[in-house]
Formats: sequence, structure tokens, C-alpha cells
Amino acid sequence: MEKKASRILSVDRNISIPLYRQLANNIRYNVAVGNIAPNAKLPPVKVLASEMGLSFDTVRSAYKLLESEKIVITRPHYGTIVQGLIYHDENTSDDRLSEIEENLFRVLEQLLSNGFSMEEIQPMLTRIINRCQSADKTQTYLFLECNAYDQRICDQVRDSLQIDLKYMQTQELPALAKKLKTGSKPYRGVITTYFHYDEVKAFFDQYGIPVYGIVVDLQQEMVSSLIALPANSIVGVVYQPWLNRLQLSNLISSIRPDLKFRGANAENAEELDALIHAEDINVFIVSHPCEDDICKGRPDAQVFFFYTNVNLQSLSQLKTILNCG
Repeated sequence: MEKKASRILSVDRNISIPLYRQLANNIRYNVAVGNIAPNAKLPPVKVLASEMGLSFDTVRSAYKLLESEKIVITRPHYGTIVQGLIYHDENTSDDRLSEIEENLFRVLEQLLSNGFSMEEIQPMLTRIINRCQSADKTQTYLFLECNAYDQRICDQVRDSLQIDLKYMQTQELPALAKKLKTGSKPYRGVITTYFHYDEVKAFFDQYGIPVYGIVVDLQQEMVSSLIALPANSIVGVVYQPWLNRLQLSNLISSIRPDLKFRGANAENAEELDALIHAEDINVFIVSHPCEDDICKGRPDAQVFFFYTNVNLQSLSQLKTILNCG
């Protein structure tokens, strides 16, 4: 892992996401897709900081964030080791239940000390239990992504897991927040890809709704096309602003190191037009809905998406976690 770190890890100083969080996201993504295996040893903080041109504190903060998520563990005098992805909190242990029981006891003790009788407390408990049972009947899960085209990923998850799954775009979160602030819990859990996992988990953690991450696979036709290109060919890439441009470049290089990369921001009309009409580019990898613009301007070109399918192993793990089927 240490020798490969500078090739598969990257940050983009031109976006607003803090560098330590970008690095943590990047490591988490590479663990998810198998580029970094469980039990692999991450480079020492000083080494990785030097390789990537980052500060010591930036790398250390990224490692600490991953350690808090139990994705890595740091062993004194040995280093930082990858444990793997933790998809949900194992909070049903005997110790955890004992802690909850103790907290409930203290609440009841407080009510008794304030003059309430057991005859008054018991109906309260019954009403609370009834409310919890009613809330537990919620079977709908939410699939959250940033683009309407990602509905296809949602459909794959729904069909595979056979669950009631509603699709929503991230820009709808402010409206959903108003509903959640009333105490309503319309969803049993939230599913998203690891591109948005941090953002989505931070949002739903405050409402006590669990979030599950899934891994998406590269489009196989795109990989085959890149492999077949002549050396030093240029690949045009249209990416969304929230995607790490350098990471996409590294992704292409991991398939064919001898290919060149030329990118355009999907929301920059001038950049996009220049890329579409570049005569030395015949293969484009795009984000929806930019494929329509490219197909109109360059009907002779090959157009692919980066990701089209959910990783089967990721689906299997999620199925076990949600106890589906």
C-alpha cells in the first residue's frame, strides 16, 4: 500500500471541501472498491504528507476521522491498519442494553422523586411504547443521490433487495429537514453511494436515521474501450463540480497509464463546448445529462458513463445488514 499511495490517493485544492476530509473520503472510497485491502498498512503520516504535499496535521486529521469511523485502527509502534468499511453501528450488545436500561431507570426515578406515582407513570410508558411501535412500522427506505439519472442505481438496489425504496436528490434535503425537525421519521434508513456518504450521514445523524453506503462499479464497456485505445490517446471527461477531477484522472490512469486526460466542468458551458468540439478526442466519459450535448455535437464519438451498476458484493453486504429476504 505504501508504494502505491501517491498513485491512488489525491486531493483537489480548488474545491471547498477541507483537504483532510477529501483525503479521508479518498481512502474510504479506495477501501470500498478494493484498491486498499483489509489489513493493509497505510503509509506513516509523515511519509504520506511528504508524498502528497500535505501538512502533517492534514494527514493526521484524516487518519483520526477514519479511526473514529472504525475503518482504520492505529497500533503503537506498528502503524495505521485498514479494518474495512463499517456499514452500521453494532449497538445491540449486552453492555449497550445495560446502559439504556440504567438510563431508563434514572428517568423513572426522577419522575418518582418529583411526586409522580407509578399509577400515573404506567400510562405514560404505554403511550410511549405505542408511539415507538407505530414508528417502527415504517418500512420505507430512502435512496439519496445528486442527479436524476442516478434513479437507475436506486432501481437496481430496490429490485435486488426487494425493499420499499424512494428516490430523492440531495438538493431536496432542506425541504426534508423541515419535516424531520417536527419529530417525524418517515424513513427506516437511507442508502447512498460513497461519493456523498459523509454529507448524507452528517445530515441524518442529527435525526437518528441510519445511513448505509454502497459501492458502484465502473461501466465495463467503458473499461474495454479504454483498453482498446492507441497509446497516448486523449480521453474527454465531463464531470460534476462535486467530483474530484484529479481522482477521475487517476482512475483513468489506473486502467491505462499511457492515456491522456482532458476534462470539462459539466456546469461550465464554455469548457464543455470546447471539449465537445476537440477534434483529437473520440472517446468521452460523461455525467448525465451531458451525453445529449456530446451526441449532438459529436455523433461519431463513443460516449460512456463512469458508473452504471451497483457492486454485487456491496449489495450482498447491505442485504445482510438490512435482513432482506
